[in-house]
Amino acid sequence: ISRNERHMLDKTVEYYGIVMTREKQPVKEYKLPEGYSFQMYKPGDEVSWADIEVSVEEFKTTKSALDYFYKEYTDITELQKRCFFVVDPKGHKIATANAWLGTLMGEALPRVHWIGVQPDHQGKGLCKAMVSKVLKLYEQFGEDDKVFLTSQTWSYKAINIYKQLGFIAFDDLKKGEQQGSMGEFKCDFEKSWSIINNMIDIYNN
Repeated sequence: ISRNERHMLDKTVEYYGIVMTREKQPVKEYKLPEGYSFQMYKPGDEVSWADIEVSVEEFKTTKSALDYFYKEYTDITELQKRCFFVVDPKGHKIATANAWLGTLMGEALPRVHWIGVQPDHQGKGLCKAMVSKVLKLYEQFGEDDKVFLTSQTWSYKAINIYKQLGFIAFDDLKKGEQQGSMGEFKCDFEKSWSIINNMIDIYNN
């Protein structure tokens, strides 16, 4: 499988931002592939975080990723409990995720935040294991009554995984251009989910 075929982002489809939520329910645990392991964040790991997020095109440069990281994650004690990496068999940090609290429609809620897997390691089941671990952390913290995440139509392959883990589409009643933490994005519940469900059907078949 080529790198491009494994890449989780498909920019050939029209871009819309989406929200998904998950009510309290048992968490199915998915294991990492043999040779991979989880490692919690420690000071200095932000460089690895930035490199991973640049590799999946969330940021254009390592500097811009680090600027965001330092602005968003100011509580190092919480970060060490909530942010983790996947380490490959060679000891390299190649994926990351964060059980970080966010806000949905004015309500403070647990959030599956900044899932990123370097392209060369995609297609191996890492994303499913990572989201499962985030949900397990929230369960451990007693914060699992309701969890949300944000994504986009480009990420329908990842959304397929989120659905398998109990997340459902959330209609935030917004349409048109919206302002998010990373800039403006388009929002249209009906259109975005029509695109996503169609692409998931094609992908699964």
